[in-house]
Amino acid sequence: GLQMMGKAILDPTGVESELSTVPGLGLLPVSTVLTTSKTTLRRQFRFRGHPEVCTGYEIHVGQTSPVAQGSPENSVGVDVPSGCEDPRLPEPVYELLDEQGKSFDPPQPGGVFLSPHCWGSYLHGIFDNSVVISEVVAAALQLRRPSAAVGTAQNSARSPPEEGPGEPAMRETFAEFKDSQYNRLADLVRESVDLPEIYRELRKPLQ
Repeated sequence: GLQMMGKAILDPTGVESELSTVPGLGLLPVSTVLTTSKTTLRRQFRFRGHPEVCTGYEIHVGQTSPVAQGSPENSVGVDVPSGCEDPRLPEPVYELLDEQGKSFDPPQPGGVFLSPHCWGSYLHGIFDNSVVISEVVAAALQLRRPSAAVGTAQNSARSPPEEGPGEPAMRETFAEFKDSQYNRLADLVRESVDLPEIYRELRKPLQ
C-alpha cells in the first residue's frame, strides 16, 4: 500500500517483473526501489508523538524514500523518472523503539505522513492500536463536521465507555480481544478434533 501510494516503484534487478519502473498513485512524495532482501521484523513504535507504546510488524520487499524537488534520485541513489520530484516535505508517521520500548539513538522515524487524511506506513497491525484508531476517527469526523475540535474527538475516542446499571465498562484492548478470540478458537478445535491421533500420525516415520 505505501509503495503504491508513492510516485514510482523501481525494480532495477527484476525482483517482481521485467518492468524496471512503474508509476504509483502519486499520493505521497516518495519512491520505492525493490530489493532482493525481504524485511520481516516485529516493531514497537510511538505514533505521531503520542506517549503510548504501540506494536506492529513489517513484512515487505523494497526501500521507500522521499523524492525531493530538484533531486534526480532518491536516498538510495537510484534515478527516478522525470516528473516524480515533489516539493512537499512529508513528516514521519511514527518513531521506532527498541525491544525495551525506548527510543533509538539517533531516532528512527518511519512512515510517510502528508496530512491526517493521507499517510502511509510499512507497519502491519498498526490499526490494532487504539491511539492510531483515535487519530483516524478524529480525522474522519473532522471531514464530516469541520467545526468539530480534533482534540475533543480524540478524547472521546480514547475514553472508556460509561458503566450502565450492573454493567462493567469494557477496558479490554484490541490485542487482548484478539487473543481471547484465538483462545476460543483453539478451545473449539481441541473439543472437535482428535489431536492425540493427529500427533501420532505426525510422529510416524516417513516411508
